Amino acid sequence: MVKYILKESELRSIINSIVSEELNNAINEGIGSVLKNTSGMVAKTVLSPFASAGDMFSKATDVLTGRDTISNATGQFFNGHDGKTKAQKQSERLAASKNISYEYGKPEVVPSWGNRLKLDAKREIVAPENSQLEWGSFGKHYHDEGDRMWNRMITNKENAILRVSGDDESKKARLLRKYKKILLGWLKDRDANYEVYIKSNNRI
Repeated sequence: MVKYILKESELRSIINSIVSEELNNAINEGIGSVLKNTSGMVAKTVLSPFASAGDMFSKATDVLTGRDTISNATGQFFNGHDGKTKAQKQSERLAASKNISYEYGKPEVVPSWGNRLKLDAKREIVAPENSQLEWGSFGKHYHDEGDRMWNRMITNKENAILRVSGDDESKKARLLRKYKKILLGWLKDRDANYEVYIKSNNRI
């Protein structure tokens, strides 16, 4: 059996020849169609239908230039194109959850199909009932659980306005407009980050 085992350098040379030939064909036939017709692309498409030709070509290049090994590249394709184990992905999801909770508060979610979750619908956001200032409406946005982070944010801004403006009503009004603009920007950023977060962390 040993005599049939190829050294990695030999296998790299073989792959190099194949890729060079396919690239030459690509000039006349179009690189997209050529890559799709190679056995490597077919194999990867079966394993990961959503993987791109660019991923495949990039990994092949890494192997050919010595930046990666055949065994590692093969393992990554069979375990998922990112090469991450289930435990690593779970760890990353946990870290992402902690980060989003620290920055914006844990988002309100509702059950979706299967065992998935989705963000609860956007609803009107206003200042808490015990607010000392007239903020008005902030429009419709996603909410964090219990609005705890939102209430903390607006309370901090409100305390800053009252501390700096004192009895100066005109200054208070200017600061209110300024901080409301800041809070609106924060809510917009939070909406976008929640949508990115839920795409990778949407399982119960």
